[in-house]
Amino acid sequence: MSKLNIDSFLPLIDESWHNDLIPFIESKECYDIYQLLKKEPKNSVIPDSKLLWRPFKECKKQDLKVIFTGLSCYHTRHYGKNYADGLCFSTQLNETPPSLKLLKNAVEDDLQIAGIINNDLTRWANQGILMLNLALSTSYLKAGNHVHLWQSFHEYMYKNVYSKQNGLIFIY
Repeated sequence: MSKLNIDSFLPLIDESWHNDLIPFIESKECYDIYQLLKKEPKNSVIPDSKLLWRPFKECKKQDLKVIFTGLSCYHTRHYGKNYADGLCFSTQLNETPPSLKLLKNAVEDDLQIAGIINNDLTRWANQGILMLNLALSTSYLKAGNHVHLWQSFHEYMYKNVYSKQNGLIFIY
């Protein structure tokens, strides 16, 4: 079998994305990604597999206005817990990673308001910002090593989804 079971993915994705994402998830390309992820040593893939598709759970397609793209999810842990929570630049931990500090400082400097952003960027996603990394996964302590794995996914999304929606703003 060279196709993933879609039923295990549907709860991880908001219903508004199902028609767009199901063809990719059922594709050989997605199957190949997951086969490579399965070959990784136990507990080395970050974030947890339930969080890989989180950008499409938190941001409903009908609300989509901005695609905010980071390179790769956080590849480190703090006291055994992953920094990566599935949304680019976001973390559920109290410790702020350096790239998130830079983002917070830039936004707060531009708006001249201190403390308006916390580490959890779910609120941004819920407001129509697809918080997506070029690599939806990485290996522990190997920053960006899965970027090549997810290239077919992003090509699919640009060709079949984003290009058909007017007025999207892309931030890289």
